[in-house]
Amino acid sequence: MKITKEWLIQHRAYENEGIKFAKEWPEETEVTESSLKKAKEMGINIGWIARALPLTTEAKAEFERVWRVARDAFQISRMVSLSEYNVAHAASRSNANNSYVAAPWAEQRGIFEKAETEHYRCMDVLWAKYESDRLPAIARYNQAVSDALIAAILATIYEGQET
Repeated sequence: MKITKEWLIQHRAYENEGIKFAKEWPEETEVTESSLKKAKEMGINIGWIARALPLTTEAKAEFERVWRVARDAFQISRMVSLSEYNVAHAASRSNANNSYVAAPWAEQRGIFEKAETEHYRCMDVLWAKYESDRLPAIARYNQAVSDALIAAILATIYEGQET
């Protein structure tokens, strides 16, 4: 199967994707694993190709299976990171609250403000750690979904053919 700029227009690809496509492939390109990966690297959403085909029942089922596994793995990773953040947050909040309770009334406000400042500084550090812990999980999810989508598109296009 070949994709041309006209095919993109006919299947209502976004204009910016047509422009990117035409820069790389002025005439047309064969739909292959390498051309799909190249399109993805260029920022072209290959998902619309799957919608335009549409995918075969078998290819769609396999894509959805892989997507569910990737989604669940990402959610587990996210929940672990978030629970670590929440535990640290609770400990920091408790330390902030406990720091001023035993002090004389006149000193409590100043102690509380210092403790709050330290608490928020800790939270900024912990949130940055949570965000950085998520990045590899997001990358694994995106890669798994992208690979599965490419496989589903190719399986649909070349169904019953030797590739």
